[in-house]
Amino acid sequence: MKPVMFVGLQTCLPTIRLAFSLLQRRILRHVYSLPEVIKSFRELFPEVRLELIQGTPQEIATLLHNGEADIGIASERLSNDPQLVAFPWFRWHHSLLVPLRSSLDANYTIDAGINSEVALITYRQGITGRSRIDDAFARKGLLADIVLSAQDSDVIKTYVALGLGIGLVAEQSSGEQEEKNLIRLDTRHLFDANTVWLGLKRGQLQRNYVWRFLELCNAGLSVEDIKRQVMENSEEEIDYQI
Repeated sequence: MKPVMFVGLQTCLPTIRLAFSLLQRRILRHVYSLPEVIKSFRELFPEVRLELIQGTPQEIATLLHNGEADIGIASERLSNDPQLVAFPWFRWHHSLLVPLRSSLDANYTIDAGINSEVALITYRQGITGRSRIDDAFARKGLLADIVLSAQDSDVIKTYVALGLGIGLVAEQSSGEQEEKNLIRLDTRHLFDANTVWLGLKRGQLQRNYVWRFLELCNAGLSVEDIKRQVMENSEEEIDYQI
């Protein structure tokens, strides 16, 4: 068989494209088990292939706008985009990382997490609940002293361990190896919870297996309710089925 014929066959196969951020990949693997959802989905739709796309919340939104992804999974951006319909999936919180055996030890007051005089290391703007951190400081009339911001939790942990400051990371980003020199503290009383959203393009016709995938992710959602919200105010009444 010639390669071009093989490629042509592959492109004709039904496919569901999932776009998600780095943190959501970790959360879904360890806590909410995206692999289990995919396994159940494959049992229902063995003929459907899956394409997993990783990106920032902004990139995920663009992929949905352009029809290059069917479902987006992110904590930021999706619920505030008028071109998208977002369904809440689950909630998560930040936690504080403090260097072990330093002046910021287990006796360290957690309330210093919102203190403009404490050097912070956390996520960069626009990802992984950074807006919740900024909002908490703003409510106290403070500007956080964020000395280093990064996209990846492991990078944040590295610089906290070096003593550059205290870290604010997602509670699901834990790992024994990279945290052996750190203490993790709860901050639920300081920062608002974050929500992971499942996003689809508003008014976009979908194959039946796309609706069903969302229903598998969240049993509280019905296919009919998902369709109604996505297609609300749309003149289209066609529903793709396979």
